[in-house]
Amino acid sequence: MPQYQVWYKGNAEPLAFASIGRLSDTEIVGKILEKEHIIGVLVTDKNRGQAGDVEPPLSETIQRNGLAPVKYIMDESEMIVIG
Repeated sequence: MPQYQVWYKGNAEPLAFASIGRLSDTEIVGKILEKEHIIGVLVTDKNRGQAGDVEPPLSETIQRNGLAPVKYIMDESEMIVIG
């Protein structure tokens, strides 16, 4: 079970959690949004003219919600920056 420590908004204390398997950057940002009680925002994909909604780029989600800088370590690995 990987152990994660995630820093965002320049917080001194990380958000710490474990997962069953390795998480993608999107899933890690999802954990932050869940912790902060922020609902992900969907935007219409008007560029391709499709009817459905798509997730905004991860960097845009981080920026819109004032989460930067987002960085994490997994099982005491090297620091990884998202976005």
